[in-house]
Amino acid sequence: MRDIRASSAPLLAEAERALAEGKRWLALSRLERVWTDLEAAEYSSAIPGDLRHQMSELEREWQRLAPELGAHRTPGPRPAFELLPAAARALAEAALAQMPVYYEASLDYGRNTAPEYGLFYLGAARAQRDFISLVASLPRRPKTWPALSPRDVTGEIAAVRDELLAAYRPPLSIERHAVFIRISALLKEADELGAAGARYGAVLRLLDAKARVARLLHPGRTMGRDQAAARAATYEAVLGSSPLDTTLQRLFLETAQFSAANPDPAAGGGEIAAAIFEDVLPYFPVVLGPAPPAPPQRLAEATVTLVRWPYT
Repeated sequence: MRDIRASSAPLLAEAERALAEGKRWLALSRLERVWTDLEAAEYSSAIPGDLRHQMSELEREWQRLAPELGAHRTPGPRPAFELLPAAARALAEAALAQMPVYYEASLDYGRNTAPEYGLFYLGAARAQRDFISLVASLPRRPKTWPALSPRDVTGEIAAVRDELLAAYRPPLSIERHAVFIRISALLKEADELGAAGARYGAVLRLLDAKARVARLLHPGRTMGRDQAAARAATYEAVLGSSPLDTTLQRLFLETAQFSAANPDPAAGGGEIAAAIFEDVLPYFPVVLGPAPPAPPQRLAEATVTLVRWPYT
């Protein structure tokens, strides 16, 4: 628990600072990144030590929480995501999709490792439930804002994945292997969210992956605080005059401004800002606009090369 609190402290501090600066969507997204681990650790550590190491306790808790956390949750009212601003809905949809995954994995993980680790994942499922409740309690989208109608972005996900695979070559694939894995996981999550009809969540994860791929493809590209502020002012004018819900764009705009103002070079804040301004914000009309024409269907092809080895 102490290690998790220590590793979460910087992101929590960023969330508090963002909130103090009026960057509410950035604050919420930073909170999302630490919420799961903190809540999961608190849940598992609250179980007495002797019970925490017993498989029977994990099984009992798993059964107790099945109706509200499992993949086959009992029917009942779900949080009213439809009335939330787009950024809040995207975060809630992503959390709702993760909740049964953590729940289903917890029992097998506990059986194959140790019960306390299974309880941690069970706690992660509970954390998603609680985060959803928090987001669902946020102020509703103003009635003057028409709801967005995100479309299927399967093609865009595939295009970003193609960019990622094309970049997966040494030495980058070796030096930044963990980054490739993280982006791949985001794209997989975007695919799953889209397949489940959670299109707000799919767009959010796609745009996160897009920003990370942009940083991989443009190493060293950066943007200073003043330049970011000037670009932000231009976007603010456009978003401010839009009759639509622009909270998703504002989430990334706030992230870019906040990152560019970070004086620590190791944080890569200037690179994050550049990726958002150059690659993510201009991409919004693509993912929120009409679907592009479907490409011609390609027939399956296979190429077989026969090689005759010497002495055979």
